[in-house]
Parts: sequence; C-alpha cells; structure tokens
Amino acid sequence: MIFVVLIGLFLLSWLLTYWVRIYALKNQVLDVPNQRSSHTIPTPRGGGLAIVISSQLGFYFCYLFGYLALDEYLGLLVAGLTIAAISFIDDHRHIHPLLRLVTHSVAVAFCLYILRELPIINLGGLVITINWLLGCFLFVSLVWLINLYNFMDGTDGIAGVQAVLIAIGAIIVLIAIGDYELVVFWGVLLVTVGGFLLMNLPPAKIFMGDIGSCYLGLVIGVLGLITTLNTGVSLWVWPILLGFFVVDATTTLIMRVFRGQKWYVAHRSHAYQILTVRYSNHKAVLKKLILINIIWLYPLAVFTVFFPEAGLYLSLLALFPVMAWVVSVGAGKVHATNNY
Repeated sequence: MIFVVLIGLFLLSWLLTYWVRIYALKNQVLDVPNQRSSHTIPTPRGGGLAIVISSQLGFYFCYLFGYLALDEYLGLLVAGLTIAAISFIDDHRHIHPLLRLVTHSVAVAFCLYILRELPIINLGGLVITINWLLGCFLFVSLVWLINLYNFMDGTDGIAGVQAVLIAIGAIIVLIAIGDYELVVFWGVLLVTVGGFLLMNLPPAKIFMGDIGSCYLGLVIGVLGLITTLNTGVSLWVWPILLGFFVVDATTTLIMRVFRGQKWYVAHRSHAYQILTVRYSNHKAVLKKLILINIIWLYPLAVFTVFFPEAGLYLSLLALFPVMAWVVSVGAGKVHATNNY
C-alpha cells in the first residue's frame, strides 16, 4: 500500500509542478536574469508549491498509517505551512527580511514547543542535557537551516538534488540501524522532491522559489529531529548529510563579514555559484555534489550511527575538507560579476 501512495505522490508532485509553471507564466511570476543570476532567460518560479502540497499530503498519510505521531505531524503541518505561506507571498512581491525572519522564528518555536522532547547533544564525551540550552541550539540551527537552504538555491536543480541526497542518506542510516518504519516519511520527501525535479534539472523549466527552498530547509531539519528523537541516531548525522550546503552557506557568510561586505544583500559569491560560472555548466556542479555525498559524506554518516560518542569528531572530519575546498574555490570573495 505504501509503495502505491509514494508512486502517487511522485506523480502528483510532477503534475502540480506542471500546473504551477502554467500559472507562473500566465501571471508573470518569473525570475528575470540579472548580474547575480546563473540563468540567462526569464524562468517561472514558485514550483516549490508542488512540493509543499504533495509532501503535506504524504505526511498526512504517514500520520494516518502511524508513521508520524500527532505532535510530529502538527509540527510539520503548522510550521511548514507558515513558512510556505510567507515564502509564497515573497515570491510574488518583496517582503521585508525582518518580517521573514520573525515568521521563520515563530514557526520554529512552535515546532520545538509542540515536539516538547529534545534530543541530547554529545560533544565528544560531554553530554548536554540542559533543556533551555538544547532549545536555544536547535532554535538557532533550524532558523539558520531555513535561510541557508534559501541562499543555496541558486542554480538549476541544486536545492532539489540536495534534498533527494539527504533523504537517501537518511534512508541508508535507518536501514543500517534496522529501523524501516521511519524510512517512510523520508520516502515522502524523496518522491515529492523527485517529481518536482523532473522539471527543475538543467536546463530548468521552473524554479522552486522561496516557497520551496525555505520549506525544504524547515522540513529537512524537523524530519532529522524527529528521526533522532525516535531512534537515538546522533544529531551529528544531519550536518554531515547537509555537508556541502552547511559549509558553503556558512563559510561564505563568515568570509563576507570578515571582508566587510554587505553580507545581508543578494550576491554571487557562494562556491556553487562560482563553480557554475567557471564550468558554464549546471550539471557539472550537481555531479560534484552527488559525488561528495556518495564517496565522502554517506560513509561518515553511517560511521556516526555506530560510533555516536565520536559524532562531533566525525562531523568535523566530514566537513573540514569540504570547507577547505569551498575556501579554495573563492567563497565569499568579490568577483568581477559581483562588485559589492
């Protein structure tokens, strides 16, 4: 039965993406190229709406079939739709960044409140169990994840492919520990993003927009939290599986701050953007992202499952080479096409 539902969700996501593209073209909801763009022709945006609708339907089925508890489902539903709503408006007309940040914060706070239980954090033998400290750490992490995922959605297919890779990585981790039930809601994420990707892979016929990228940042973070709470899988698994996105977004932000640049304005100095220009090929960047996950990040994520006390060190081992590569590419530097 569950396989039929997953196939249906994949087809629904694809059909909804097709419909959103027609709507966007008709209503001129277009991403018009500028000096910071990685595309050259006006392209419809807002395709992430298909991911929102199909994945929320999938999470509802997960709740009905017992794969999600009521509080987990409500967290995904209320917080997810809140993020999607403000992002949908932002895709149609500009919203002040402060209002977006406040909305993101409220959604995350609600999600953490309704889940109530918080996982422990193992800092290489030092176990943190203080609830207010855990809450602050998870709050900041989830709000940052929403925004970094938005920052990293700048070339054809990259945000969708990253979401698919994370879902596959989570499924591998769950299979490694023999927990097959939780595979289902990661499967929902996999198929609903996969249906959208049919029209988003290079050359993209539609972009996901803020509604897709911000929503995915939240959902990935919350699903990771739910997985940790239900299985005891180390929290450090998730920054490993999110490795390239976390490192590129965070390193670029830090480098821009240190260089005195206006870090809060749109730019084109993320490593993935630089590589896209260098190769003049969106597919080449996606291939590198896929290889990094398969060859380097997946194995270390699985090691973290079997050696949870070493999670911090394994995550540093996973992310440091990626950071070194991102810095060597020139992340955060002012480039000829990005003079501010």
